Amino acid sequence: MKYLVMVLTAMFAGARLAGAITWSWWLVFSPLIIYYGLWALLIVLAMTVSMIWQAIDELKHK
Repeated sequence: MKYLVMVLTAMFAGARLAGAITWSWWLVFSPLIIYYGLWALLIVLAMTVSMIWQAIDELKHK
């Protein structure tokens, strides 16, 4: 998946620089933004679940 994102981004950037597409740079880099955004969301979700489990565990031991 990571390589697909990199290839797509390189293709879009090359096409943008060559003038073949007139997309904004946000659209050109959107595969990378989406990929890293999903990873960041996964990390935040894992941290949230971990904090909830820790709070529940502390409540059980009181």
